[in-house]
Amino acid sequence: AMQEALVELERRVDQRTSDLTNANRLLRQEVEEHERTRDELIQAAKLAALGQMSAGINHELNQPLAAMRTYADNARTYLARGNLDQVGWNLQQIRELTDRMAQISGQLKVFSRKSSGQRIRVSLKACIEGARRIVRTRVEQADAELLVDLPADDLFVAADMVQLEQVLVNLIGNACDVLLGRPLRRVEVRVAVVDGEVRIAIQDTGPGIEADHLSRVFDPFFTTKPQDHGTGLGLSTVLMVVERHEGRLELGA
Repeated sequence: AMQEALVELERRVDQRTSDLTNANRLLRQEVEEHERTRDELIQAAKLAALGQMSAGINHELNQPLAAMRTYADNARTYLARGNLDQVGWNLQQIRELTDRMAQISGQLKVFSRKSSGQRIRVSLKACIEGARRIVRTRVEQADAELLVDLPADDLFVAADMVQLEQVLVNLIGNACDVLLGRPLRRVEVRVAVVDGEVRIAIQDTGPGIEADHLSRVFDPFFTTKPQDHGTGLGLSTVLMVVERHEGRLELGA
């Protein structure tokens, strides 16, 4: 009887172990699926932000292209006259414009790619400067002023630089959207170290968030913008990225 009891106990242990193994496998699959879904949402929000900036990006590239054509025509004219000094000067301007276009396209390429999700030592100054270059035309379209206040010494944080840039681009872009038609149009980005933590504060001179919307602003697909101007993914994505970096996102008055 004791032997039969031991056999039965072993059978139950084996069955329970098998059940737990299967449950653990299913749980891992669900976690992996959740991570993939979250990454896809982050990427979708990033591409949506680029889509909203497409007109400004087009202007950023068309302007140097038009200038390059003018310089090329000038160089041809001076070449026919034998004025090689002016030919060289015009060619130098073309080279500088191609460098500028390469910077624009390179920054957008980095921003649009899927991030690795790995955290590395990131210069906060470089990250903010990268975000500022991306949103420059959006700031200009809002006829706004973007002020950045950084400590004298550069700060370094453990982060995925592409995702951190995305957070800044979304928040500054949202700030620019609410400034349209306002008498004072200013966005301020302030960085400080408080109690050993790096804090980034973004403030604008817009009307603020309505009290009825405070509890919903981070919900996916919630937006107060016209249907063709917003996806509702911006702030929810910002929250996901910040939480993934073990940070906090707070709404100020």
